[in-house]
Amino acid sequence: MKFTVKSTDLQKKLDNLHKIAKNKTTLHSLDYLLIDVTDDIIQFTASDLEVTQTSKVMPEEVSEVGSICVLADTFVETIKKLPDCLLTISEQKNVIVVKSKSGTFKIPSMSAEDFPLTREPNSENSISISSFVLSSGINKTSFATAPDSDFEHFPARCGVFANFKTDNASFAATDTRRIAVSRTTAVSPIDQSVLMSKKFSNAIVSVFGQSETELAVCFDEKDIKVTRLNWSSDSS
Repeated sequence: MKFTVKSTDLQKKLDNLHKIAKNKTTLHSLDYLLIDVTDDIIQFTASDLEVTQTSKVMPEEVSEVGSICVLADTFVETIKKLPDCLLTISEQKNVIVVKSKSGTFKIPSMSAEDFPLTREPNSENSISISSFVLSSGINKTSFATAPDSDFEHFPARCGVFANFKTDNASFAATDTRRIAVSRTTAVSPIDQSVLMSKKFSNAIVSVFGQSETELAVCFDEKDIKVTRLNWSSDSS
């Protein structure tokens, strides 16, 4: 694996991914970011098993495709401190090598096969919704969710319930002492509803809350996946 990328492009992507990777977990492999390199896209993935987030970066050049995991804390802190420049990132034995005009850095790595696989929603049903509508609905209701300590006995209280219909979308949250509801005129091709965990909801707002783009939302009774429809080098 070897590619060249702008440091500023990486810095934009890594902050949100790092928030996922640094969540406390007993699984050592989740301290790492998964890097997948193809001929034209570099994809970074972070997971804490509850939330998995992927960001894509357009490379300047790809010399060798492949997949590897890099220690998240060290990689992110290294990239953040670099000036605006081109980086050459390659895989060597047990390390990722980052070369820049500021110097060469070696960061611990592990096999991509050791990164935990996450489940995809088992559903062909998908809706399209504005990132502003989805983030706004979450922002207006998530304050009423119950504390995480209630999750074991009352998981439904610890998330935002979203109901998508052919003529509107509504969002609701409650901790039984209060309830917050938000409705919008967003249109869905079919009637569907889903409960989004507090952590997942916060991730949606963090990634998409400052942009206006179309999102594809696919979910079943266990999982939900949100994808930006029109990806560009500035997208997450």
